[in-house]
Amino acid sequence: MQQDPQLFANSMPRIETDTWYRQRFDACPHFMFFLGDAHISEVQHTNYPYGQRITYAGFSKNRADWYHSLTELQYTAKNIIDASKENPNISKEMIQAFLPWQEQFYTLCEKVRDANLSELSNEDLLALYNELVNVYTKKLNSSPLIDGFALSTDEDIAAQVKAHLQSTNLDDKFVEYFEVLTSPVFLSFLQEEDIELLEIAKKIKVDPSQKDALLNEHTEKYFWTHNNYVKDNVLGVDFFENRIKEFGDTDYDFEIARIKNLPEHNMQRKASL
Repeated sequence: MQQDPQLFANSMPRIETDTWYRQRFDACPHFMFFLGDAHISEVQHTNYPYGQRITYAGFSKNRADWYHSLTELQYTAKNIIDASKENPNISKEMIQAFLPWQEQFYTLCEKVRDANLSELSNEDLLALYNELVNVYTKKLNSSPLIDGFALSTDEDIAAQVKAHLQSTNLDDKFVEYFEVLTSPVFLSFLQEEDIELLEIAKKIKVDPSQKDALLNEHTEKYFWTHNNYVKDNVLGVDFFENRIKEFGDTDYDFEIARIKNLPEHNMQRKASL
């Protein structure tokens, strides 16, 4: 009988001697399955087959300990770096390649949300679920590439920056310069939500009659921001209404401009450095 080379026992010597990068967060096996499938399987069928070939996750009381093999993270990063030497635009092309799956995922989520699941037969319910599984897993294909690169190159980059500063007698500037170099040049979805809620607070201050409509619309758009891999924390209108109250005497125009200008400000700091 032929032995399966992928048997877990065959990997034990390597597992026991490897260095593992640990992440802990709220999660359950069901949702983590999709992430694991993307990391070790699905991404390997794309134009960027650089995912991790082994990962480990343990679960206890809705908490997950997700372990990345440092060897595998380095494998991912090395493949991306090698590919980038042939194609300097590889990161932009990766984004464009995976973006359609993200769009399909959100479209399918709206389809599921609007469906009356209780009216579906078991066969139709299973078919809808499998459709979601397929699209969701592909939507996560960028995750192993991001993790592999980000989690294994940060120390190398920091070491090179330190070495350069030491050679120019600027050792004491490392923290300041590294913060500038790694500052984001785009807004996060949380910052985008902050801007929109500040805009709403500004409008309500001028015309309180708009309050219910504006908050309902905002809640529909951002109810999911406290979700995680174990629970759908559906935020209500009262959550965002309380956040507006916490703004207090905030200068809305100043704060909106400050957040909007962060990416440009960071790009200018990088260019100056």
